[in-house]
Amino acid sequence: MACAPSAAAHLPLAAAGRFREALERYLRVEKEHPDRRDPCARARQGRADALHAMGRFEEALEVYISVEKDYPDHRWLGARARCVRGNTLRAMGRLEEALEVLKSVEKDWPDQRWECAGALLMAGAYCSDAADAKSLIEKAAAYPDQPRSSAPAEYLLGRISEAEFEKKMSDWHWRAEIEYWKGEKALRESVAAEGARKGGLERKAAGHFRKAVELNVPGEMWPLLEARMRLKDLEPAPAPAP
Repeated sequence: MACAPSAAAHLPLAAAGRFREALERYLRVEKEHPDRRDPCARARQGRADALHAMGRFEEALEVYISVEKDYPDHRWLGARARCVRGNTLRAMGRLEEALEVLKSVEKDWPDQRWECAGALLMAGAYCSDAADAKSLIEKAAAYPDQPRSSAPAEYLLGRISEAEFEKKMSDWHWRAEIEYWKGEKALRESVAAEGARKGGLERKAAGHFRKAVELNVPGEMWPLLEARMRLKDLEPAPAPAP
């Protein structure tokens, strides 16, 4: 029997924006090697991610749920599927559902610290209630062994400077995420600002989000997609020509 290809082998296609091709290959892994649980589980997750990136959110939700249901022995993938399901709900405008899904990760997968910290941080970023958002971000900051989430959390809370934040993140080469969280910081500051300062902070935020998109770093699809969503809010589409 032929060896099942690694699902990770198709990541470069998704990173390059070739989501339809990646989707077909992920499907092929599950169809041709149904007895190989690890490659199939990862392919199922990759298929959901491709659907999300293509804007096929309802389909993505179903596949993320199936990852949890069909592969309970793959705890990391289950926790990750729950996280990205929260992102997908948020992209669909179902914010309250998104927050509940994200907050449930820590309860159901407390051993998956990477995903717990990330889910809390994202929930804090999405939450419109200032007090609740701060509480969630503080919880994310309480995972010092997970710098991808704790460093942005500390930065958003004002506990570390921008230079300290960049140092913690650049050690791990998270370039797009650095720009994304700088944008979030400026956006949060703009909420309390007025007049010219408010407009200036919103333009600053948009500049960081735009840079995150332009970087298009392989392996950093989440900040790419989230930055695009923020830009839609900050830069309304131009009116159609008469």
